Amino acid sequence: YHFSVFALAAGVPLISLWHSPYYKDKQEGLLEAFGHPEWTLDDRKITSETLLARVFKQENTPRSNRNNRVAELAHRHARWQERIFETLENSIVLRT
Repeated sequence: YHFSVFALAAGVPLISLWHSPYYKDKQEGLLEAFGHPEWTLDDRKITSETLLARVFKQENTPRSNRNNRVAELAHRHARWQERIFETLENSIVLRT
C-alpha cells in the first residue's frame, strides 16, 4: 500500500494487486483519490492478457494528467492545513 502512495504522489503509474477485502478497500480508495480506480486488480483473477491490457492502457494516459491530479491533491492538502492552523489559532485567541 505505502509504495503505491509514494508512486502515485510522484506521478508514477502502477497496477495495484489485492487479495483480501481489506486491501481492496484500501487500494481502491487510494486510487480513487488519484483518479484511477481502474488501476487495481484482484490477484486471484488476473490473467496475463488482463495485465498487459492494463499496462498498455496506462501507457496511453498522458503523464500531464497524472501530474495535474498530484498538484490538485497537494493544493487541497495545503488548504486543509491552512484551515486546521486557522482553527487552532482562533481557538487559542478565544481562550486568552
